Amino acid sequence: MPNQTPYAFRTEEQKEACREATRRWRAAHPEKVEEYNKQTQKRRNEKYRTDEAYREKCKERSRAVMPAVQREQRKKLKEIVFGHYGKRCACCGEAEEFFLTLGHVNQDGAAHRRALKVSGGGLSTVYRDVIRRGFPDDFRVECYNCNCGAFRNGGVCPHVKLRQAPISNV
Repeated sequence: MPNQTPYAFRTEEQKEACREATRRWRAAHPEKVEEYNKQTQKRRNEKYRTDEAYREKCKERSRAVMPAVQREQRKKLKEIVFGHYGKRCACCGEAEEFFLTLGHVNQDGAAHRRALKVSGGGLSTVYRDVIRRGFPDDFRVECYNCNCGAFRNGGVCPHVKLRQAPISNV
């Protein structure tokens, strides 16, 4: 029988028991949780699109998170991702963190960002996706030069071509 006491008046042990029961139910019914989340998000999107007051409230709440806090959150996400993939360029070995970025091995970064509906920079969204997916093998750490060079050179970094070229003495 469910607890009839309002949640705010429950003891900490009762609240924890309620949270644990919710966790168990969610684990046992993932399809219902997913469907509920989709419906909720659909309602929120519709309300955001049509209700000016709600939209302004959402924007204000977003602005309330100070840029310094947002920067710190992005830094923590980047640290987690780079901690897994390594802190050196996979091609040239560059280790200066300022130059490093996350590269898509299959050269499908634009498609990945489109699938995530990322506009602008959106690196934190990409980092969260990588963490959520369990650090898949189709990413690697690259310096910005190797990342751009591979993009402009058909997926092969110019460093690789330079290493393969024979050295001639003139």
